[in-house]
Amino acid sequence: MTAVTEPGGSAARLRELFAADPTRVLALSARDQWEIFACLRGLGLLPEAAALLDVLAETHGPLAKVLDAQAQLWPLLGRDDEAVAAARERAARFPSQSGDVALARAYLATGQLAEAAELAERLLARDSQSLTLLQLLAQIALEQGDGETALELYDQIAALRPEGGEPQLGPARARAALGEDEAAQEALRAFVGRIGPETKASTLTAWAELADELGDDTAGQQLRARAAALWDERAAAVVPALAKTLPARDHDAETAPLEDLTDADLAAVEDGAVEAPPEALAAARDLFGYDRLRPGQARVIDQVLRGVDTLATMPTGAGKSLCYQLPAMLLPGVTVVISPLIALMQDQVESLPPAIAERATLINSAVGAAENRRRLAGIARGDYSLVYAAPERLRQAPFLRALATAGVSLLVIDEAHCISLWGHDFRPDYLIVPRVLPALGEPPVLALTATATPEIAREIGQRLGRDLARVRVSLFRPNLFYEVRQLANREEKYRAIVEICRDQAGAGIVYVSSRDGCEQVATLLNRELKHRRYDPDVALAYHAGF
Repeated sequence: MTAVTEPGGSAARLRELFAADPTRVLALSARDQWEIFACLRGLGLLPEAAALLDVLAETHGPLAKVLDAQAQLWPLLGRDDEAVAAARERAARFPSQSGDVALARAYLATGQLAEAAELAERLLARDSQSLTLLQLLAQIALEQGDGETALELYDQIAALRPEGGEPQLGPARARAALGEDEAAQEALRAFVGRIGPETKASTLTAWAELADELGDDTAGQQLRARAAALWDERAAAVVPALAKTLPARDHDAETAPLEDLTDADLAAVEDGAVEAPPEALAAARDLFGYDRLRPGQARVIDQVLRGVDTLATMPTGAGKSLCYQLPAMLLPGVTVVISPLIALMQDQVESLPPAIAERATLINSAVGAAENRRRLAGIARGDYSLVYAAPERLRQAPFLRALATAGVSLLVIDEAHCISLWGHDFRPDYLIVPRVLPALGEPPVLALTATATPEIAREIGQRLGRDLARVRVSLFRPNLFYEVRQLANREEKYRAIVEICRDQAGAGIVYVSSRDGCEQVATLLNRELKHRRYDPDVALAYHAGF
C-alpha cells in the first residue's frame, strides 16, 4: 500500500537529497534511516526506497526488520519471487509466529492465495483467538472475492473484541464485495467524519482505495490529499538531518537538459503516413461507420495489430478510443481497458455502436456484486471482446482468472500518465499493471494519454517494464489560435467583447474572474446583441452561485 504526494515541499527535497548519494544515510541514526525508508515508500518513491533497503541490507545483514521490509516492498516492484524468498529466510532465521505471518502476507501480496490460506489456517489452528490471523484470513477471502467468508471472519474479530471501536475498513470492504455498497459507503462516511490528528497516512490511503471501488472520487481525492500532507510533514522532520550529510549544492552548475526524443518518435503523424491493414479499414467502415482513419489512428492500430507495445500521445478529440476498440473486434480473446474513472468507462461503453456494445462490458462497483459475477462468467466463456475495469480490479483473483481463461490479446492503459509517480494525476493502483502482466500471458500493451512530457513518456515505459514505440499526434488545430489585445480599462474590454461576439458565428464562452463580473458581462451582451426586447437571451451567466 502506498500513498503519494505531488512534487514539491519536503517530499521533493527528500527525493533530491537521497538521490545525490543513498549511502550517506548511514551517517544517520538507525531511527532516521528507517524513517527515511518509511517516507520514501509512503510517498510512492519505490525505486528510491528499494535503493535504501539495499544499502541497509548490505550494511546490517539479514536482520528481521530488513527481511520484513523486503518482503513488503518487493511485491510493489514486481519482484514477487524475491519477496517470498525474503519472507522464508526471515521465518527460518527468526522462528516465531510473526515470521510465519509475514510469510503468509508475502504469499498474499504476490497472489499465491492458496499458499497464504493454507499457512494462515495452520497457524490459526494453534492460536484460534489470534486477531492478526483472523484479519489475515479475512483479507485472503476478500482477494478471493469471497465477501461472505470475510464478513464472518470480521464478525469473529468483533466478538473477540467486545469493546467495539471505530468503523473498520475490513467489514466495509466485505460489504462492498457482497454488493452492499450503501453499507460500505456509510462506513466510509463514518470514517471521514472521525478523522483526527492521530489518523495514520496508511489508513487514509487504504480507505481512499475503498472510495475508488465505490466510485466516490471526491472522498478518494480528499483522503489522498490528507495522506500526502502527513507524509510531507514526516519528510520535513528528517530532511534537515539528511541535508547535513550532503555537500553544499553548486547552484551555479549547469543542469543537463532532458534527453530529447528522436524526430521519428515525436513526429506528428499526417494522413496517409501509415496505411492501416485492409481488415482494419474494412472494420472502421463496416462496424464504426468511418470512411477513413484520423491522423495517428492508422499508425497506432497498425502497431497494435502487429503486437507492438505502444505509447500514443493524442489530444482530446483525436480518436484515442478507436485505437483499441477497432483492434478488439479483430483480435482473438479479450482486450482489457484499464481506466481510472467509472464515469469514463460508462461513457465509453454507451458511445459504442450497438453491434460493438453487445461484445463489451465493464466491471466496477457501480454494477453490483451479483452482476459483476455474472459478467466475470461471461468473460471466461468468451462472450466479450472488450472489457473495461479500474486498475484496482487487477488485485482481485476472480477477475484475473476470468481474463486468463478468456485469453488477453491486448492490455490498454487509458490515461497512462496516471502511472507517473510525479504526475499530477498519479494513481498508486496503476503500479499493479506491470505486476499482473505475467498472469495475463504478457499481452501487448497500448498506453494512451493526452498529456505526457518527454520525461513522463519515458517513465510510463519504465514503470510498465516495456520498450514502448511512441506515436504522437500534433496538438495543432487550424481553428485554434491565441491573440492578445492590450486594453486600457474595463470599458475598452467590454467594447472588445461585444465586437468579438458580434463578429463570430456559433457559440462561445467568455471567462470572467468573479460572479459579479460574470453577471455584468451577460447583461451587457444581452443588451447589445439582442434584436428585440422579447427575444431569448443570447448570453447566460454561469458560476458557482448556481
